[in-house]
Amino acid sequence: MCFTFAWAGWEGAAHDSRIFGEALRRKELNFSHPLGNKYYLVDAGYAHRRDIWLHTKETINIVERTFGVWKARWSILRDMPYYNIDTQRDIVLATMAIHNYIKQKCNVDDAFQTAEDERYIPLVDSEFGSSSNTNNEENNMEEQNDTYWTGLRDMIANEIGNA
Repeated sequence: MCFTFAWAGWEGAAHDSRIFGEALRRKELNFSHPLGNKYYLVDAGYAHRRDIWLHTKETINIVERTFGVWKARWSILRDMPYYNIDTQRDIVLATMAIHNYIKQKCNVDDAFQTAEDERYIPLVDSEFGSSSNTNNEENNMEEQNDTYWTGLRDMIANEIGNA
């Protein structure tokens, strides 16, 4: 239930197949390649290859439980306040590193013990960054507020720069 590779910081909308393709292509990322009877676990949006396995209900379960433990432990991931993209990336990577450390070093951890049960269902949605009680109207209002405050900040910075 640990993360083995993370590439956070893609701004805007980036489809996971594009990120996956870039990770495979760019040698400097040291993205692991499956050996022997191992494979990449993907969804239906990927082309068939020898090293790719289309997930089933059973195989995706461990992925959902891992993300469930991670997001349940770190509320900032469920309701990310406005930060610039670099800070958001650092928060994601730091919480993943701490998640892995806890899993590897702590003999007793309630969150991991609960998630070891294959019947465990995470209380957070499978989509990254949204909690099960997220309201679309609230998200829309927050997005409008973020746009307003970002614009105001930029205007002030420009006026200071031109003074």
